[in-house]
Amino acid sequence: MNLSTLKYLNKILLLPNTGIRNDIIVQSKFLIMIVQFELNDLDALPYTIRSTYRSLLKGERLYKFENAILQFLRKDLPKADHKSELIHAFKKLSGIIREISKDPFEKNAMGEFDFISWLESKIENRPFAEIIRNKVKQ
Repeated sequence: MNLSTLKYLNKILLLPNTGIRNDIIVQSKFLIMIVQFELNDLDALPYTIRSTYRSLLKGERLYKFENAILQFLRKDLPKADHKSELIHAFKKLSGIIREISKDPFEKNAMGEFDFISWLESKIENRPFAEIIRNKVKQ
């Protein structure tokens, strides 16, 4: 993920009201947070987290999945001072999301991005693409 990814995701959010589905907008916001994390843009991330949280609350819905990601970014991530603590936080989030993904209603909220594979890549310190390739082969 790089700056051009961030640029295109922001373009989606800046489009005038052209009937873009709300789930695509929400998914874009979550992907922006992931890109900011990957780019180590820790100055912009807190703003994006607050903004996303507020917009989800205004929409009067907050899936368990969305709440779990936001709680991780707001509370667990800032507390992780060492790599081992960060990996522990990723494992905790992965367990929560795996449990949530069993609910068909929540699974729809997870959208098109494989958050579980992304978390696996962080836990195992392997490229995200490699994790996805291995899953496709299976």
